[in-house]
Amino acid sequence: LDDAKVWNVSKPLSYFQLVDAAAAPRIVDVGGTIGSTRLEVTFSEGIYAADMGALQAADFSYNDVSGGRTIIAVDHVAGSNTATLTLSSALDSSNDIGVDLVQATGIDEYSNLAEANDIAVTFGGGCPSGQVVFELNESGASAYALDTQNIIAGAVNNPAGAIPGDGYLHGDGAGNYIAFDGNTSCLIATRAQTIEARIRPTGIGSANYITRILAKDNGNNYQLSVWRNNTSGAFPGFAAPDGVASIALWVKLVDRHGGTAWKPVLTDHSLYPIVSDHWYRVKVVWNSDKPGGVVDQPFVQADIFLDDEGTDGAGAGENWVGYRNATNDSQSYRAANRQFYTGDEIKATNGPFSIGVNVNKHTKHLFNGLIDWVKWQGSADYSGVDDLPN
Repeated sequence: LDDAKVWNVSKPLSYFQLVDAAAAPRIVDVGGTIGSTRLEVTFSEGIYAADMGALQAADFSYNDVSGGRTIIAVDHVAGSNTATLTLSSALDSSNDIGVDLVQATGIDEYSNLAEANDIAVTFGGGCPSGQVVFELNESGASAYALDTQNIIAGAVNNPAGAIPGDGYLHGDGAGNYIAFDGNTSCLIATRAQTIEARIRPTGIGSANYITRILAKDNGNNYQLSVWRNNTSGAFPGFAAPDGVASIALWVKLVDRHGGTAWKPVLTDHSLYPIVSDHWYRVKVVWNSDKPGGVVDQPFVQADIFLDDEGTDGAGAGENWVGYRNATNDSQSYRAANRQFYTGDEIKATNGPFSIGVNVNKHTKHLFNGLIDWVKWQGSADYSGVDDLPN
């Protein structure tokens, strides 16, 4: 901020015109995405080329630290404060984001010359439309993983081990994960959302076992985990046998109904055991408007559907058939202060998210096994499963 002022009277338009006439236009943001040739440039105000027309490629300079990349086209409307630049090649993970610099020439409506300020390329803002899909099909040792719309980019920790190029995130329980620290307004929902994933966990034994699939629980929101905790007093009814876990969706609620703020929806480990080295499709649907509940009475408005695809991903040795509703909807696993109530709503806030690790502490809850893909959408989608909501 520069020179902020507050008055207790209304200032005339002429005053602000004088202020505007004294300020030169400048670039305030340049957003880009790994794997994309587009840069979105934002100016402090509407800008023109020297002839009062639209900006052209010659009105920009691009300092590519790794060398060779140039601006080949510009999409701009004269007087607009935004412009889209097309580069000669896509941004990559080597000295581009946070390093490459953009500068522009031009004038405002008062013929003030644009400031000659160099602005570093940052991760582009905005969120994908509709369903957000992470296929995890990046080339071997890629330092970044993107959604299929090439809008959100996450930094891969230990790229050679985590993303070897076979289409999976290889969670080793130690240091392989993806952290999405930009696009913090994405993957947020309050009353409805659907999370899907295909996973192959390993290392489930007799000890407590908690590993993240998708985490957006930086204070509020939710996280999805492979979960086994036989020793917590908060889950007196949970007693999974050795080698068996559940799937857990944890959400922070707007109204805790006198209980804890964070509460989990768990799958029934007796009928639908999660075991090591099996492939599972997981579909979690949160629906605050799910019918069947009574106001101010306990009620689970989330459903977790599971399909055991066996050890080979095609059904070998599967423990049940079909994409079943595996939700422990009786809430019998949880103490009273962990129970859900009719109409519960997720408490939402902006923040980062991660795949395969705790969102805020990257040394905790690292996934052990393979993650094939993760999908998210801000609506309740029950399609493709073999059971109705409980």
